[in-house]
Amino acid sequence: MIVAHCLSSNVVKVYDSSLDSWDAIFVYNIPISTDKILLTDNFMFTLTKAANLQCPTVTVLSTKFSDITGKEHLSDAKLQTLSLPIGEEVVGIYRQRFPKHRGPTDEVADETVNNESTDEEGQDLEDGCIIFGSTGVYQIKPQVNFDNLCLNLIAEGQTKKAEILGMTLDLNMSSLFLRAAEHKLQQAQLQEATRLYCISRCSSMVWAYHLAKYGYFQETLSVIQGILNKQGEQGHSNCCKLAIVAIKCLIFVYLNSNDRREIQRMLATFLSDNLDYDEVEAIHVLASHSLWEFMFDMARTRGHLETAMDTLFDQWPKRADPTLMRKVTSPEFLDAFVSAKNGIFIERLSKLEVVSILMLRTDLVLRHSTFLTSHLHLLNVQQLILLASLLDPTKPKMRDIFESGRKRSPSTSSIASVDSFYGSENMKMTEPSTLVQFFILTLIELHSRRIRKGYEVTQEPSLAEIDKTCIHRDATMRHRR
Repeated sequence: MIVAHCLSSNVVKVYDSSLDSWDAIFVYNIPISTDKILLTDNFMFTLTKAANLQCPTVTVLSTKFSDITGKEHLSDAKLQTLSLPIGEEVVGIYRQRFPKHRGPTDEVADETVNNESTDEEGQDLEDGCIIFGSTGVYQIKPQVNFDNLCLNLIAEGQTKKAEILGMTLDLNMSSLFLRAAEHKLQQAQLQEATRLYCISRCSSMVWAYHLAKYGYFQETLSVIQGILNKQGEQGHSNCCKLAIVAIKCLIFVYLNSNDRREIQRMLATFLSDNLDYDEVEAIHVLASHSLWEFMFDMARTRGHLETAMDTLFDQWPKRADPTLMRKVTSPEFLDAFVSAKNGIFIERLSKLEVVSILMLRTDLVLRHSTFLTSHLHLLNVQQLILLASLLDPTKPKMRDIFESGRKRSPSTSSIASVDSFYGSENMKMTEPSTLVQFFILTLIELHSRRIRKGYEVTQEPSLAEIDKTCIHRDATMRHRR
């Protein structure tokens, strides 16, 4: 580059030496009586010593607003004027770059900047100059953080001045306006924040995250729905994140709403219709707020019942809600419930609750016959009668079970029919002798109840005592023989 100073017109022209052209690529206005010039990326430092002044003057100009190539000179070009000591004779002026000024209250920038590079192309360096005079050496460098200065102007409503400053210093105005909008959200000034966001021209996704961060959940939902409705504009990963944010917003509104019916419908519809969110993450989010109904309905339709049940037992409440118990023990959820974490429900529920669940289905009775044998005293008379009828060895189905236990042949048609009725895996885990003992003990418990009928009972005898009595009686009879 070649810089030419025209003293008569008070302009500086910049030429590209690699071009065969006499036309200047930049033309800058400079103050009258300028003696020396230093041109940098954003600033122009001019040294002036007028005849009527005893001290030289340094003027800092904006290169963008001093440029008169194809436009009128702008008065905003002059940024600052500095005076050197009286009698100072300037020998030379040279470019020097300084680290950005960071005051004690500076905010951390939203965007990560690599601070390791400190060369002249580094982003943490700003233009300045060093002046050599006859009596001293002077540094001219920024004493304020330009980002914060710009933010202060925006906060005061002087967006035009902020934009001029941003153009002068080549600042990231999109990021600064977004930071200013975030500050307004903190102050609960949503309308002003929205205006600044529109000026920033940042993506809707970034705006949605900021709205959610400061509790504007209804507005966040509106923005996210608009994004998700525009297919193909966002990557799948971003859509997944946004959908989870939408679920969290709906949950917050649902939990804090006086009339939950409409929000409940919106949340249920979003969970069932939206295909963008990660189902497993959604299960954990719903479970963290104890929204079990939503969690299980979504898990059932998306094929994640096992994950939902595992999550339920990981966060099992001290007192299970009756509505929750009815949900998980309904026919569509019962299999997943009793098989979750290898039957951990037996440990988490009360014995009475476990017995009530096992009595819901025949295969559960047979699979957990040992547990029920030890807790027959918890069953009422009607349940005991039902259990005795089920275990009756004279019934065709039970005879098939006993026969299969003796033969151990899984290929017969009779066993196939039993498997289809009771569940093959459950049957093979119970020995016929165990089932016979189960049946006999059930009859003993039932008989004991009938004997005590009409009498006040303070405490029912334990099944273990009845079992020991039966064994002792059987041993005594054999001894007599």
